[in-house]
Amino acid sequence: MARNKIDTVGPDFHEEVAICFKRQENGQYRKVLTTSRRDWKTNAVKELGTEPTDEFYEVTQEEDCDASLGYSDFDGNPCTLKLKLIKK
Repeated sequence: MARNKIDTVGPDFHEEVAICFKRQENGQYRKVLTTSRRDWKTNAVKELGTEPTDEFYEVTQEEDCDASLGYSDFDGNPCTLKLKLIKK
């Protein structure tokens, strides 16, 4: 049995939010939200804007962290940067 998929005419927009952390001059990290809109039919992306938040983080070694970033160092070893929210 064949299954036919009926699709709507026109674009199929969905909003995506990307979270990144920007390092400040004092060594703290600021949370930045980037919002974009993607058309799932054509995979075209349009950035809607970047919004820095008022949340600041500092680097910690504790297991009790509020955010963590995974990355690979120059040798290809996996590393984790742990950030703790600063109470202001």
